[in-house]
This record gives sequence, C-alpha cells and structure tokens, in this order.
Amino acid sequence: MQNKMTKVAGVGDYYATLLANAGFTSAKKLDRATVEDLCTVPGIGPIRAAQFKEAAKAIVSQKKKKKKAKKLAKKLVKIKSKKKAQKKAKQKKN
Repeated sequence: MQNKMTKVAGVGDYYATLLANAGFTSAKKLDRATVEDLCTVPGIGPIRAAQFKEAAKAIVSQKKKKKKAKKLAKKLVKIKSKKKAQKKAKQKKN
C-alpha cells in the first residue's frame, strides 16, 4: 500500500503511513478527497494536503491518458486487420 503512495510527489514513507492509516491508500483516493478530508489526517495541514492532492491528480490524469491511448491503439489494430482482410478477399475475387 505505502509503496503506491510514495509515487505521489512529496509523499515519503512517513506521510504514506499517515495517509494509509486514514484510508488514503492510492493516488486515486487522494485525488477524490477534498483538502478538508486530507486535513483530518494528523500532521497534514492545508498546504501539504493541497500539494498531495495536486500531485495525485497528475498521476491519475497520466494513467487515464495511457489507458485511452492503449484503447485507441487496439482499435487501430482492429481497423487495420479488417482492411487487410477486405483487401485479401477482394484480391481473391479478381
């Protein structure tokens, strides 16, 4: 759990433990939390909470972009194979 959290900029082992104990175990959960939610964690004030939230948002956004790119790549492969199959079928007819 804590290893995931240390990928968030500014979150080391100490803060990862604090956040995990409060139920924030992933960048996604940090991104969804409000600054006020994060401030309920002992040792985390509004400035640090905002920093963690911003860093988590960047990670979540990057993951979404990668997921979307993978999906588009798969779609492109399907389109290319379909076109190739159509071309072969057309050549067989001729």
